[in-house]
Amino acid sequence: MGVTDPHLLADFRAALAAAADAGAEIVGVELPDQERVKAVHWPVLSAEMAAYHLRRFGTAEDRYEPPMRDGLAAGAVVTTEQYLTAQRGRPALRAEVDRALGRVDAIALPTLAVDPPEIGRTVVKLGGRPEEAVAAMVRLTSLANHTGHPAVSVPPGTAPKGRPAGIQLIGRHYDEHRLLSIAGGLEALS
Repeated sequence: MGVTDPHLLADFRAALAAAADAGAEIVGVELPDQERVKAVHWPVLSAEMAAYHLRRFGTAEDRYEPPMRDGLAAGAVVTTEQYLTAQRGRPALRAEVDRALGRVDAIALPTLAVDPPEIGRTVVKLGGRPEEAVAAMVRLTSLANHTGHPAVSVPPGTAPKGRPAGIQLIGRHYDEHRLLSIAGGLEALS
């Protein structure tokens, strides 16, 4: 899970404890290193975002807020080599998640590593260090985006009212029914 805000991690652990109390077996698994996921995520996301938006809307910068403009600018300079290198990293990530799912019915992670920042805030503190807000928010969800595994986020029910929290569940390919059943069971614990 890398670095996660302590209260979100506590909410996550409380949700796992509630699931264990309800009869779920909680097993630790190894997932791909976050730096490897980022090395795939950002070139692919940036390049595809730029290709879509620039083709569709051109350079109508006034239509976008600064974070989106920055993302489009970054994506416009991703080279073909960088994009293809990132794409080539996806099968290894998928294989690692497949191996982990060979031992469990679903992988549980917090949905967010940080609370959603205030509008206009582009940097947050994570683990005592500054990090781009968008990067911090997609830190834990980007893995499934690149492996193609189905994923769902459910409210844990154990977090204090009013605090955004979620448990992300990642399942096996073509096993959405089981994943949604697990998600429904976890959500029912609230």
